[in-house]
Amino acid sequence: MAETGIDGWLRYKPLPSDVVDNFRPPKSIITLNGSKSSPVYTAGTELQDAFACIFEEQIPRTFKGCNHQNSIIVGTLDAYHDACGTAHLPAALEEDGFWLSVKGASVKIVGQNERGALYGACEYASMLSQGNFSEISYVSNPTNAIRWG
Repeated sequence: MAETGIDGWLRYKPLPSDVVDNFRPPKSIITLNGSKSSPVYTAGTELQDAFACIFEEQIPRTFKGCNHQNSIIVGTLDAYHDACGTAHLPAALEEDGFWLSVKGASVKIVGQNERGALYGACEYASMLSQGNFSEISYVSNPTNAIRWG
C-alpha cells in the first residue's frame, strides 16, 4: 500500500533486529501529568506509540513517581522538581526548551513548560527511530519564538 500521509511526520517503522539486539527498552514511562488535554500526556502517548512501532514493545505508563531505574520520566521542570527533587536538574531552560538525558534505560525529558516536554519526547522518539541509542545529556532551547493562534 502506498503511503497516505495520514500519520504526518510522526510515524515509526520497526528497526532491523540486528540494530535493536543490544537495546534494552525501559520498563515504564512516567508522565508527570495525567490530564488527557496536556501536551505532557501527549508526550507519553507518543513515546508509547514509538516503542510499540519501532521495537514492538508495549511500555506501561504511570502518572506519578520518580523511578530513575529503567524508566522514562516526562514532565515540566516544576513537575519534575515536585516529584524528584532538585538533584540532576538541567541548566536554565528557556520557554519551550527541554532537557533530554539518556543514561542506559534511564531517560529524563524535562521541559521548561508542557510544550517543551512534548518537543523533548519527539526528539527522543526521533533518535530511537533512527537507531540512535547514544547516552546523551543536553538542553535544547528554541532559537525563535513559537507562535500559537
